[in-house]
Amino acid sequence: MKSYNFMLPQPGKKEVLVKQNYIFEPCFDGTRVLLYKNDDKIILLNRKSKNISYKYPEFNSAWTNINADSAVLDGVIVVLDKDKKPSLNLLQQREILDTSRDILAKSKEIPATLFVFDALELFEADFTSTTLDRRKEKLREIIRENENFRVMPYIGNGREVWTEMQKLGVEGVIAKDIRSEYQDGKSWAWMKIENIKKANCFIVGYAGDKTFADSPVLTLILGFFSDKQVKYAGRTEIDLGFGKGFDDFLSKKLIARIKKEKLNRKETPFLPEEDIEKLKKIYAGKQIMWLMPSIVAQVKHFGFTENSELIKPVFMRLRDDKWGEDCVLEKKDFQ
Repeated sequence: MKSYNFMLPQPGKKEVLVKQNYIFEPCFDGTRVLLYKNDDKIILLNRKSKNISYKYPEFNSAWTNINADSAVLDGVIVVLDKDKKPSLNLLQQREILDTSRDILAKSKEIPATLFVFDALELFEADFTSTTLDRRKEKLREIIRENENFRVMPYIGNGREVWTEMQKLGVEGVIAKDIRSEYQDGKSWAWMKIENIKKANCFIVGYAGDKTFADSPVLTLILGFFSDKQVKYAGRTEIDLGFGKGFDDFLSKKLIARIKKEKLNRKETPFLPEEDIEKLKKIYAGKQIMWLMPSIVAQVKHFGFTENSELIKPVFMRLRDDKWGEDCVLEKKDFQ
């Protein structure tokens, strides 16, 4: 069984929703994985090629859902709320866990669902050069669905899927050319039409109470790469108390991550000098703690300013499946 890289979509516009020879799938907020099955063993690799199988014990028996001795499938892990809608808050509660006791308890309290949507390899035969419509047929043939292991639904009417995704308030729609092969990296054969503007940024620092004790509000300072240079992306606030998407447990986990990546006084912050001076003026009288740019946060936003900063970024979740180097925005993103 060989290893594979993810096929990734390019950004698309609503005009794509009426394309011929395309199918349209929901784009759920979740964690993308490649599932490797070998007999009764299941391995889940995220975008970092990190094995995250231990985080989702509910999929240990997923080999029984796949009627093939060996397989490599592409899919997305989501956590559904009581209304059967994908929930980023619930997903974050699963992703941030790292002890077997906590993981097992949460897997029973808020179990995840894996939606598979592509077959890269079956019975040790490489299917990546096969057309998408044929790969979809093979996927349907080998999958036995249950509540936590499903085949991603799709139809040929993009506008209908778009309308449903707007009602659900989820990420958007993926348009896929049924004649396309499975390719390594980004391809125009797949296009993502976003319902919500989102960006992945690395956290370069935070402002506020150094000990996190006096203020429940944590201000995260965000950055990204543009034209191979580090850029200041803006700042977003997180209420570390209850009722704001974080509970005490998640707050402690986030704070522990931040403390681990804190720079010492002799180390240079990962931002241009003009951005550092601007932030010092904004937070005059407060202390700014700088971090290694290794923690990735996903935010939703309302576009960009003339200075290429995010407008009103709102924290959504941490992205443990992303590297800081993945936080790249190009000039086209600001248009």
